[in-house]
Amino acid sequence: MNSFSNIIIDKKAIRANIRVTTNLMGNSFQPIAVIKANAYSHGAINAMKILSTCGVKIFAVACCKEAQELLTERFENEILLLSFPSDIEFCIKNKIFFTVSSLAELNETILVAKQLKAKAFIDLKINSGMNRYGFKKTLEFCEAIQKILKTDKIVLHGVYTHFCSVRSSKIVAEKQAKKFQNFLCLIPSKLNPIVHIGGHEILDVIDKKFYKIYLDGITHIRVGLMLYGYGRKGLKKVLKIESKVVMLQKCEPNEVVGYGGKNKLKEKTMVAVVPFGYADGMPRTLGNGNGNVVICKKKCPIIGNICMDSFMVDVTSLPQIKVNEKVTIFTNATDWAKKLNTIEYEVLTNFNHYRNNYIYK
Repeated sequence: MNSFSNIIIDKKAIRANIRVTTNLMGNSFQPIAVIKANAYSHGAINAMKILSTCGVKIFAVACCKEAQELLTERFENEILLLSFPSDIEFCIKNKIFFTVSSLAELNETILVAKQLKAKAFIDLKINSGMNRYGFKKTLEFCEAIQKILKTDKIVLHGVYTHFCSVRSSKIVAEKQAKKFQNFLCLIPSKLNPIVHIGGHEILDVIDKKFYKIYLDGITHIRVGLMLYGYGRKGLKKVLKIESKVVMLQKCEPNEVVGYGGKNKLKEKTMVAVVPFGYADGMPRTLGNGNGNVVICKKKCPIIGNICMDSFMVDVTSLPQIKVNEKVTIFTNATDWAKKLNTIEYEVLTNFNHYRNNYIYK
């Protein structure tokens, strides 16, 4: 069943962006594609399919439900959970790699693995300074390593950390990198895990010789936002949103548009209704003239408050407009983020993929 609105994904742009990413990495690192939150609203399953053809082998998600959605299309790809799972048994049975951030989580994992008489593939996360998840003390980490060495039910797939700041604070990034290296030197060579890092602007560390000393031992880099066209020059925007005019209303001066009853019109106005609302990811902040859309190659202001399922546009400047006219709602998350005083991540992940059509071109 189709809806009026389309989330349009440019497959060539995804391929171009991963090429830019891997070129920046050179031969020293392999990418881990972050496709959590439905690949930042770009469609996780199709993103995995496209990136697989470009040589990406490991895909990171946030939770068991996201991992489950990928299972039917995983083929030889590895799925990594960037958190401790809500269902350890599910992950072990489906050979989904998952994150362990404490001794308590490791003990629970060993217990379930023994009950299943199977191996659990885990990645240990290091809290190098962001203070979200991960081992913070080397003593606890060493104890975890010893437990892993003593059991045949755990395979240490990887060890990783997450940087909270790179470009904006070299000092913080340096401290995190040093702390991470202190943990890495505690891992026996026989375990031989992959070692990966991530965080916004993380590829900047490769560009600066100042940081190269801190990349010793790193094998993989997690990449998210860049895949979708943001965070660096030379990338291509992947996602745009289009809908159509479904209703036209001829309004008189002093009539109101939308909820609230305060948006009185000053003159005769032609109002177009577009079926895409805040339930679809359209920010309410863009209402009342704060945002615009493109219709017939012309910018038209949004008027009135954004509704749950629709918004209204002043199309008085388009005398020939008709119902079913195409409406370009979104092309650039950076532009929206500036208007909304937020970040591209929030803009992209707010789009609701359950209510709109996905079109891959």
